[in-house]
Amino acid sequence: MKLPYIIGVLFFSLSCLTSGMALNAQSYRVYFSDKGENASMLANPYSFLSAKAIEHKARRNTTIDASDLPVSKDYVKQLEGLDLEVKLYSRWFNYALVEGEDVELKVTGLPFVKRVEKVKQVESYPAESITGTATTQLMYGESANQIEMVKGDYLHNLNNLGQGMTIAVIDGGFQGADVLPGFDSLWMNNRILGTHNFITNDANVYVDGTHGAHVLSIMGAQVDSMFLGTAIRANYWLLKSEDQSTEKAYEMDNWLLAAEFADSVGADIITSSLGYNEFVDGIGDIAYSELDGNTTLITNAADKAAQKGLLVVNSNGNEGNSNWKYLLAPADGDSVLAVGGVNEWEGYATFASQGPTADNRIKPDVSARAQGTAYVGTEVKRGNGTSFSCPIISGMAACLWQQYPSKTNMEIFEAIRMSASQYYSPNNEIGFGIPNFEMASWSLSQNEFSVNPRPFKVFPNPIQDEFSVQFDSNEINGEVELAIFDISGKKILQQKVELNGGSNIHIIAPEEAGTYILSIRIGDKIHLQKIVK
Repeated sequence: MKLPYIIGVLFFSLSCLTSGMALNAQSYRVYFSDKGENASMLANPYSFLSAKAIEHKARRNTTIDASDLPVSKDYVKQLEGLDLEVKLYSRWFNYALVEGEDVELKVTGLPFVKRVEKVKQVESYPAESITGTATTQLMYGESANQIEMVKGDYLHNLNNLGQGMTIAVIDGGFQGADVLPGFDSLWMNNRILGTHNFITNDANVYVDGTHGAHVLSIMGAQVDSMFLGTAIRANYWLLKSEDQSTEKAYEMDNWLLAAEFADSVGADIITSSLGYNEFVDGIGDIAYSELDGNTTLITNAADKAAQKGLLVVNSNGNEGNSNWKYLLAPADGDSVLAVGGVNEWEGYATFASQGPTADNRIKPDVSARAQGTAYVGTEVKRGNGTSFSCPIISGMAACLWQQYPSKTNMEIFEAIRMSASQYYSPNNEIGFGIPNFEMASWSLSQNEFSVNPRPFKVFPNPIQDEFSVQFDSNEINGEVELAIFDISGKKILQQKVELNGGSNIHIIAPEEAGTYILSIRIGDKIHLQKIVK
């Protein structure tokens, strides 16, 4: 893995989730054919997603399908019975990552195994580090230029500071974020919702470096009149997917698990200042041709997260001055908002990775200050790297989405990109340019972007003692399953209806006044909508 370069910090590779395995043991992804005994869980989304995740998906019309279900424990148990060590497993891509002897021989032919894939070895590369201290005293302090450059002060002046939004920070160590004064306001107001270390499978993320803490500070830190983050009132999950001490072959798998976790707890945004390039014996294992948005595991994972309704913001990389020059995965994802870098005068920061992608798409999507960016450690400092420009955009995206909570992730994505300074003449250095969040806000207010419509409408809503579900399409035929849940996840009603060319369904409402989630299963997808009585 290569890290977008950053002041005073390093990017790291993942260590093993369990101990006792050889450092270079070969890992395999064993893909399953289905979700086994868990298939029946699809009828109750609350059995595998949090109430907050359900509410978000209902608000933004994000469908639920079998990829949201947990991996079959029975399948995992059978692999362990073959003397294989299961390191982790992914619900989105339905595989278990295993190590052991004769893996392919042991699992090939099992009725629940779809295919087996050998995992490529990954190496990480620490970035250079430099430090500086604050000298100015403005309202934003040292963060003034980087916020005002993207017109973030416009949203802040409207009191859009990220309230009610949740950002999952997938990174390396968050050392210092639990004790340094710059983070006090987050802790005092309970804005750190939780932590998870995917290396050690526990909650301790305050180890192995400060990179994650510095990234978090650009969004959430406050230091009197010296520094203000881009989303100081957002909520945060701190997810550690990188480890300084050990190289393992499955760094990208742990990023995937962190993204799945972020979805399950109802995060709105993933911010990730990580970039990956695989090497074996010094030879590039990822060819430029593979940065096509569809090849690497981590890029597919990032796009899947976007499909699940999260806005994924990722640094483009810091390879601009290297022989490689190009972006790193997962910035090549077509649903990933890749962030490049400029200096304080809005000129291209030459160390920032360039595009295009292998299939000739413009990347980065947008750019923000990555050279001399202010962040908070033991004091207010300045650093270089798209590791720093990425959270500028992530935090401001939270403030924008707060203003328009019913918009989808991709509507927010497009509003940000279309507001950028050179949208009509993009290049592969700074992409579509520097976003203007005032313009993005205006465009969303004009309904230039429309939410993907549900295949049905609820009338009336707020509901009365009885309400109707009106299906729009004459092409909807066959059995439809309806359910109503209260906000705690308790199922209030369930019924199956046979549709013939679309029709209206009349439903008796719950007796008690309150907020409910209507779940409608059509084929293999579940649509959710919030209803109020």
